[in-house]
Amino acid sequence: MRAASQKQLVEGSGAGVFVQRGNSETRLQEEDFHLAFTEPVLIWFTPTEYREEKTEEVLAVAKRLHSVREFRFPNVSVPVSVVTKIRSDFPKAKIEGIR
Repeated sequence: MRAASQKQLVEGSGAGVFVQRGNSETRLQEEDFHLAFTEPVLIWFTPTEYREEKTEEVLAVAKRLHSVREFRFPNVSVPVSVVTKIRSDFPKAKIEGIR
């Protein structure tokens, strides 16, 4: 059995990894996911698939990436403990979309 890729782990937890291209963000696909290890990325939690209990799994993968410039949530209530962990582990990252 083949292990899940980093991209599959993130997307299986209800998020996507994006890079900045000009004035827009581009979701990384499997063939270009290597860019997440060399460029700053945005972790965007998918509105229809966001699950609070999966946030820790996304953060574990995010720690392996080059750098995370932003975490974007789908306008949801995020526990203080999760926000505190993000701010601790990713002090330069912005956090958007939390209530």
